[in-house]
Amino acid sequence: MKKLLFAAAATLVLAGSAQAAGVTPTLDAVTPSGSNFEFIYNLTLDSDAGVRPGDGLIIYDFAGFVGFGALPNPFIEATTELTSTVSTDPDAFQPVPGFTDDPTVENLVFRWTGPLTFTEGEHPPIQFFLSAISTFSGIRSDGFTSLTVKNNGATAGQSLYAQGAVGVPVGAAIPEPGAWALMIMGFGGLGAMLRRRNSRVASLTPA
Repeated sequence: MKKLLFAAAATLVLAGSAQAAGVTPTLDAVTPSGSNFEFIYNLTLDSDAGVRPGDGLIIYDFAGFVGFGALPNPFIEATTELTSTVSTDPDAFQPVPGFTDDPTVENLVFRWTGPLTFTEGEHPPIQFFLSAISTFSGIRSDGFTSLTVKNNGATAGQSLYAQGAVGVPVGAAIPEPGAWALMIMGFGGLGAMLRRRNSRVASLTPA
């Protein structure tokens, strides 16, 4: 199936600008999925990061959510939530500075439910894909947070956070009430003008 958007250029704008090593997502493509659109994310697990049960990734404000794509591993659990609670627990997900979590829009939550993995020393960077489906095809930038664990050196065992921006769906803008009023007045005026024009044409037409 032909891709609607291959985000080669968008990747440069919407790629995760992580504050620490860990898992960072990049919007790779948006493809048709029936009457909806599948947002495909390319994730990289950095070489100095491992995963513990409960570690994972949140992508905020995924508008028009209708479902997830296939998961690459049975130990990855995919759910949604409307809000992400700010926590003082250092092993809890933290909100992304500079972004507001809209409590009316679903967040994508991917969590590792398997055993300790890649926690004993460095490894080559690992890339994998996750996806979710939206009723919208437009793209805007919003935040992500990931949580993993340092696997080597003096800080081995400490939590690693990655935070930054990534592409998410956006729907058509909804006009403000004032804009609706102007549009209705405009349509009414256009209708009146057409009625006057039709009346004038009728009066000039020979019987």
